[in-house]
Amino acid sequence: MRSETQQVLVNVLANALDVCGQGAVITVNWQMQGKTLNVFIGDNGPGWPEALLPSLLKPFTTSKEVGLGIGLSICVSLMEQMKGELRLASTMTRNACVVLQFRLTDVEDAK
Repeated sequence: MRSETQQVLVNVLANALDVCGQGAVITVNWQMQGKTLNVFIGDNGPGWPEALLPSLLKPFTTSKEVGLGIGLSICVSLMEQMKGELRLASTMTRNACVVLQFRLTDVEDAK
């Protein structure tokens, strides 16, 4: 589970850095809600085109000029393997936020 979590974080952070470029401002916040850990990764980039939002988590869909469009879909698969969820949020065509939800019940029960 650790390597999957690391891969998701690396992919999401690399996307943010790639899109924002030199003046990147990236924030990572978290919040516990019961046995769910919510991780919010936000940036000061252009956000996602509204027309792409429904398909952006599917393979071969990208909002960037360069890239295969598989990074977020891989992250979605990894999160599902961990019984978690990846969601996208964007504010009025500016700024992007990826929300990662980790359900901690399996970890707690394994102890």
